Amino acid sequence: MNIPNEMLEDFRNHVWASFKYLGLGEPSPIQYAIANRMQNGPNDFQLQAGRGKGKSTIAAVYASWLLLKNPDTTIMVISATADKAIKFIAQVRQIIELVPYMEHLKPKEFDKDNAFGFKIGCRTKEGQDLSCYAKGISGQITGLHADRIYLDDIEISGKNETPVTKEALLKKLTETYRDWE
Repeated sequence: MNIPNEMLEDFRNHVWASFKYLGLGEPSPIQYAIANRMQNGPNDFQLQAGRGKGKSTIAAVYASWLLLKNPDTTIMVISATADKAIKFIAQVRQIIELVPYMEHLKPKEFDKDNAFGFKIGCRTKEGQDLSCYAKGISGQITGLHADRIYLDDIEISGKNETPVTKEALLKKLTETYRDWE
C-alpha cells in the first residue's frame, strides 16, 4: 500500500485527511494543537478541552494513526460505559474504512470484527489480542494486554461523587495501569 510519507510523519496531516473523509471539514487550530500534543507530548497525559472540541474524535484518529504506523499495535479503550467505548471503536473502524491509504488495515474475511473490537488485516503479530478493543471501566480488564490504553470520559456521575467512589475508581485505574507496565 502506498501511504503518503506526510501522513506517517506528522499526525496533524492524518487528522486533516481523516476529518475530510469523515465529512467534518477543516480541523480548528485547537484541534491541530491537540493533535500536536498527542504526537509530541508524553505518553501519559490527561487531555482536557471544552465540550465539543473533538477530543474523542481526535483520539480515535490517533488510534487509527498508530495502527497505520505499526499494524501490530494493540489499543484498548476504556470508557465510563461499554457503550461509549464501543462508539470509539466504531469511529476508529470508520476511519480505516473511509481513508483510502488505510485500506490495507481493513479486517480480512476471517479476522474478528465486531462492535467490541477488531483485528486489522495486515497484522503480523500472532496472538488472540485484537488490534483495537473496547471495555467499560466497571468491566473485567485485569489480565488484558495493550500497547496503548485510552481512558475516555471515565469520570461520570455515580463513579466519582464521594471519596469512597473516587478511591474505588482510582484503585481500578491503578490496577489497570500496573497490568501494562
